[in-house]
Amino acid sequence: NSIGCCHGHSHGGIGTLAIEDGNRVKNTLEVLLDIVLTKSKLNVVAGYLRGRGSVTVLSWCLLAMAGFCHVSTSICAMLNVASIVPSATASWLSTSATALVYLFAGTPEFVDVLYEVARGNINVHVLTTLAVFGTVLLGCAFEG
Repeated sequence: NSIGCCHGHSHGGIGTLAIEDGNRVKNTLEVLLDIVLTKSKLNVVAGYLRGRGSVTVLSWCLLAMAGFCHVSTSICAMLNVASIVPSATASWLSTSATALVYLFAGTPEFVDVLYEVARGNINVHVLTTLAVFGTVLLGCAFEG
């Protein structure tokens, strides 16, 4: 039977295995990613955090706190007046709150992007997430 090949072997590219995901066959990289994310429980954490209103509200509150610390320090320095929150404390609070936002809101996005890359699907979602990581690497996490 030369029509309808696919007996679990590769036809080039990243490679495919005969593991179906809906109507699609997962490639080798996706299968390995499934194993790693399942063993590390990262997919469970991402699934829990994804789409939860409480996580969204918490993330917005943390972002507002980080923004307040970041902006108030800058404005007070510009106006040469005493800061509402001491500079070192404001910096620590801003960085910590931003890190928590990335942790809570970013984990599901990180997992989604890993799967997109494993499929070879480089899209706006992937590029935006890479840009956010770039801002963190440049030391401008609040900008991401």
